[in-house]
Amino acid sequence: MTLWTWPAELPQRPLVDGYNETLPDLDLVSQPDIGPAMIRRETTAAPYLISLSFKVTDWQKERAKRFYRDDVKGRTTPWWLPEPGVDGYPLLAEDGVTQILDEDDQPILMSSLLLVRFAAQPSFTPLARPKLGWIMPLQLEVLP
Repeated sequence: MTLWTWPAELPQRPLVDGYNETLPDLDLVSQPDIGPAMIRRETTAAPYLISLSFKVTDWQKERAKRFYRDDVKGRTTPWWLPEPGVDGYPLLAEDGVTQILDEDDQPILMSSLLLVRFAAQPSFTPLARPKLGWIMPLQLEVLP
């Protein structure tokens, strides 16, 4: 099965404001009659949620609606998302500042994709002044 990828026509980097990543709960907690709770690992992998927002134009808003409605059929089909904060960013040395360069003195860019599906329908909030665009918050489920 071929999976869709986040459309290149849509913004590739989310806004910092509104980004949130919630790690999965992999533990099983049991409360005995007396004493502290017993906790053990229930699974080694589980889906987790990320919330992110994009600033989009009128045209990009319509493209996002088509992607949700027609391409990935709402929340039913998983798809590939470039990992926010990783994909397309330069690889850094251990000092966290110096970029690692290739033989042509170009920065080496990281590549990472997340397998996701929509956890909720996209929504669109107009910006304060007309024609400035829209804010599109998304809630996505990252699949293991």
